[in-house]
Amino acid sequence: MSEIKKVTEQELQQLQSIRNESDRLIIELGRINYEKIILQSQEENIKDSIIILQQKELEFSNELIEKYGKIKVDIESGDII
Repeated sequence: MSEIKKVTEQELQQLQSIRNESDRLIIELGRINYEKIILQSQEENIKDSIIILQQKELEFSNELIEKYGKIKVDIESGDII
């Protein structure tokens, strides 16, 4: 029978250290990608909310135009300018 050759203990530790660091980086990359997915979902929800808010603003603006004509309003005091 032939003898099984082995790397030195120091070489084995270095290989294991490299593998552990690689595993850690892969896990970190996965976490970052997961967070990106969550952020992209939140971004889409905010964009949808902005579109809805812009529609509400347009509808309300049209209501004011219908009631007062084309005007400007001081948003702080409510005065028609």
